[in-house]
Formats: sequence, structure tokens, C-alpha cells
Amino acid sequence: MGGVLLTAARIRIAGAPTTYYLHRSGALSLSRAPEDFTWDEYLYDPRDPVPTIGPGSAQDQRHGGKPLAARRDVLVFQTPPLEQGIEVDGAVTATLWVGSDCPDTDFTIKLIDVHPPSAEHPGGFATNVTDGILSMRHRVSRERPTPITPGRVYEIAIAAPPARNLFARGHRVRLDVSSSNAPRFPVNPNTGTGEGTPRVATNRLYLDRARPSHVVLPIITGAPR
Repeated sequence: MGGVLLTAARIRIAGAPTTYYLHRSGALSLSRAPEDFTWDEYLYDPRDPVPTIGPGSAQDQRHGGKPLAARRDVLVFQTPPLEQGIEVDGAVTATLWVGSDCPDTDFTIKLIDVHPPSAEHPGGFATNVTDGILSMRHRVSRERPTPITPGRVYEIAIAAPPARNLFARGHRVRLDVSSSNAPRFPVNPNTGTGEGTPRVATNRLYLDRARPSHVVLPIITGAPR
């Protein structure tokens, strides 16, 4: 049973886990994907990693004037504009079904608060909330790295540090999935050992009823809207 937080104005229950599913269409939804067999994939080149923007502080997710969401190696999933705000408080975990054509690679997640266009930011504003990473060779144990079998599907869990954020009415909740976040996390060369000549990986994310990739958000009930 979740802990209880007391405030001067109200009593609220913290951290009720709520599951949002990733859809091939780019939707982030409370409903499971309807497809029987579908996926999305991208090329991850260790020589051109997704850049870290604003770890520890809320910054617009743009690099060189271009949004990170426009990169071909970033898969973006987001809700429609929220009809009422939701507050997240606690650890964020994503369960993903993935595969690669390399003996090792990374998968990353980034939770983002998408602000609507405004006079100050006519193109909108996307701020990082929290992020996480998993190296596939460490999916079982960090002490005993185990390469993966190219073409095989793996279920993995990626944990991100606890975060607290109010996604206000009109904002969107977004989850980005990729394979790099540098220099916040070391770049994986996809070789199976963490070193050697970098290889370009074709990485796949499954998004169907049998492999319902999703993220669990700890949502506070009774939070301000």
C-alpha cells in the first residue's frame, strides 16, 4: 500500500502506478496496442550519439536548434494534450520488448514534459524529467556480462531515478526511446565487450499485444490540476 503524504490543503496518496502503453503510431496510451505483430526500429550509430541536454535541470530538448525528437534514432511516444493535469512522484520504470542485430547495444528512456506553443516559445518547449539506460550485456548481471543473440527478442526493464513533475493541463506526457544519451551515459560501441571498433546497430522495439512495451508512472491522486 502506498505511503500517505499530508499537506495543509489536502491528503493525497502518493505513487499510484499507472501504465501507459507505447503504440506504433507514436501514441502513449492507457490502452494496449491492438496489433498482433508490429515493431519500430532505427539505426544506432555510436559515432553519432543522441546528445544529453540538461541532466538535473529542465531544458528544452533541442540540439543545434533542432529537436531531438526529429532524429531518426529516437522513437517518440506521447499522449494527446492533457484535459487535466497529472502529477508524477516517484520512480519511473519502462518494460520494453527489444532486439538487435549486434551482440550488445544499449536502450534508453527519457520522460519528457511537452509544453504547448506560447508567445515565448512558439514551437513549444520539451523539458526532460528523468531518464534511464540499460546495456543489454548487463541485463542479467553487471558482474557477468552476457552478449545477446542477434535477432532474438528480449524483455527488459529500464529504471529511471525518482522524479516529481506536474504535467499541467494542455501539456503532453512523452517518452523517448533510443540507444544513447551522451555524455550522461557512456556510448556503447555495440561490439559485445564495451570496447573496440564501433558497429552500427539496427535496434528494434516491439509494440503489439503479445509484447506490450510500456512505462509505469507513479501518479499522485488528488494533485492540483
